[in-house]
Amino acid sequence: MNSPAPIAVITGGTGYLGQAITGLLNSHGWNVVILSRSHSEVKGATVHVCDITDEEQVRTTMQKIMNGGTLLSACIHAASPHLARKPIVGLTLEECKDQMDVAFLGAFLLAKYATPYLTRDGAFIGITSAAIEPGASPGLMGSYPAAKSALRALLRSLAKELAPEVRVYAVAPGFLPGGLNADLPLSVREFISRKAGKDAQTPEAVAELILDLLQKTAAYAPGSSIDMPSRTVSPL
Repeated sequence: MNSPAPIAVITGGTGYLGQAITGLLNSHGWNVVILSRSHSEVKGATVHVCDITDEEQVRTTMQKIMNGGTLLSACIHAASPHLARKPIVGLTLEECKDQMDVAFLGAFLLAKYATPYLTRDGAFIGITSAAIEPGASPGLMGSYPAAKSALRALLRSLAKELAPEVRVYAVAPGFLPGGLNADLPLSVREFISRKAGKDAQTPEAVAELILDLLQKTAAYAPGSSIDMPSRTVSPL
C-alpha cells in the first residue's frame, strides 16, 4: 500500500512567493493547505479563509483541517503584508502593527496550533529576510526588518523548545522582483536584478530550498538560518 502524501500548511500561499512554494511542493507529491485572509483559488492546494493574526480563527481552522486525524509534515510561514516604504518613526501605529502582527504573531499562532499536529521530524519554516542579516542596508522598509527580526527570534526559541521532534529553520531571501517589491517601478526592479547578476533571486529558487529542507533532512542542521541565494548557513 502506498504511503499517504505528506501534508504542508502554508501561510501566504496565495502570494507571489507562496504560490511558487505551493506549486513546487504539489509537483513533488505534497498535499498543500493554505491559510489566507481572503479566499483565492490556487492550483494544487486547498485554501482555507483564515486571518492568521486572529487566535480563534487559527485554532478552529487547524482543528477543521486536521479533523480526520492525519498529521502534518510541514508548517511554512510565508505570509507578509504590504510594505510601507517609510522611515520607521514615520509609520502610523497601524502600519507598524501590521508587519509585527503578521510576521511575529502569525508565526506564534501557527506554531501554537499547528505544531502539535506535526509528525516526528516534521519541519517548521519561517521566511525571514536578508535585510536583517549583519551588514545589510535595508533602506526605507518601515517596520519590516524589525518584524522579520522578531520572527527570527521566535524561530530560535522554537528550535530549542521543539527539538528533537520538530526541525525549525529560517529561510532568508534577498531582493525578489515581485510580491512586496511589485510597487517599485519596473526599471528599478530590473536594475536591481541586473546588478545581482548570477545572484539574482527568484521565488522558484526559494521554493527549491524549502523543498530540500523538507525532503533532504540531513542536508541542513535544525536550528539554522539559510541565506539566499548562496545558501550560507548560520545558527538561528
